[in-house]
Amino acid sequence: MDQQAVIRPARKEDAGALSQLFQKYYRQDKPAAYFEWQFFSPAPPAVCMVVESEGSLIGTCGCVQRTVTDGSLAGHIVDMLVEEEFRGQGIFPRLLTAAMAAFPEVALYVVLPNAHGLQAIMRQPKWVNKGTVPLYQYVPETANDDEAKDHATAASCGFAYDDVICAWRFAQHPTNRYETIDRGGLRGWVKVFSDPDDSSRKYGDIVQIKPASLDRLVDWLGAAIDWFATEGISDPALWAMDGGTIARAARRAGFKRREQARWLCLAPGQDKTAAERFWDVCSADAEFY
Repeated sequence: MDQQAVIRPARKEDAGALSQLFQKYYRQDKPAAYFEWQFFSPAPPAVCMVVESEGSLIGTCGCVQRTVTDGSLAGHIVDMLVEEEFRGQGIFPRLLTAAMAAFPEVALYVVLPNAHGLQAIMRQPKWVNKGTVPLYQYVPETANDDEAKDHATAASCGFAYDDVICAWRFAQHPTNRYETIDRGGLRGWVKVFSDPDDSSRKYGDIVQIKPASLDRLVDWLGAAIDWFATEGISDPALWAMDGGTIARAARRAGFKRREQARWLCLAPGQDKTAAERFWDVCSADAEFY
């Protein structure tokens, strides 16, 4: 590692440099306002660690303290990136360790990386790949009921979304447009966004759904599909973990699995209970990376 490199907590004035770093490698819009929202005015406790070399930010790794539906706490690792020319020098492990150290009381640490991030995180000791979170996309006029094993919602872990978290996550996001859909007493959120290279091309994501039975989830997904149609979007997508009720409901509602995926990786901490149970995560969780 560069002897001049210094790892430190990010400051609000770093938001612009963080934005430039991410825009260099990702197509998603992450302006300075995103980092200010994520780390400097968050609803859940959060920290962003950065590495600075010769006055420039060359890497970052964040951690958000989140509540799991079983009541335990998790440290959700987010926004991890190191400049390409500085990779392979041990910078990321040090950033990761520093971010995790900010929340020593959590039960375990969680990350939902893309394929590149998966390679980086699996090189860390004790991290375990718990399963795939594939992308599903709606194909009009199809249905896919199957016999895949369905884990009972009551026996599943996930991240809890109370009213405070939902308001911050879906009503105060600086760039994304979210809408609430209520159907038969079931509430969920959807997102509409534009192609970074063609603002006339709109996309839609089903982002978060409250836990429910398979039939209620299928019914809610139908309502979401209808809502997207009014926005001119015929092929909304969602991320849903293999083996979970959300994934099975998506297949029954006409969503097809795509090659793109994320992975749920856990680093067990003081309490292994949540790590040993089945997790059912979806798009809102996979948006943090």
